[in-house]
Amino acid sequence: MSGRARARRPEFSKFAMKSMALDRIRELSDLSQVTGDERLSRRYNEMMIQIGKRMDITLEKGMKKKFCKKCYTSYGKTSTIRLRNGMLEVRCGYCGDVRRIPYRVTR
Repeated sequence: MSGRARARRPEFSKFAMKSMALDRIRELSDLSQVTGDERLSRRYNEMMIQIGKRMDITLEKGMKKKFCKKCYTSYGKTSTIRLRNGMLEVRCGYCGDVRRIPYRVTR
């Protein structure tokens, strides 16, 4: 056993930890949309989901709809968007997965 004392990790409240995690998730969401590198964008989206699971945080609806659930690729240049039978159909150009989101037409 060495004579050095072990550094202690600072302790934070649960509220502080969740607010830090939310800040990090929002930052990663912004970075994944801005970056031009597809692999880096996918990694940012994976990290967002991991942080959310670890801290028991549900991602906001807007964040969830920005990337493919199957391959974590951000929707953008490669995706195809169509309106069919009251559904917004988004097809991922990378893996081919289809996401259908219902919408209502206001009259």
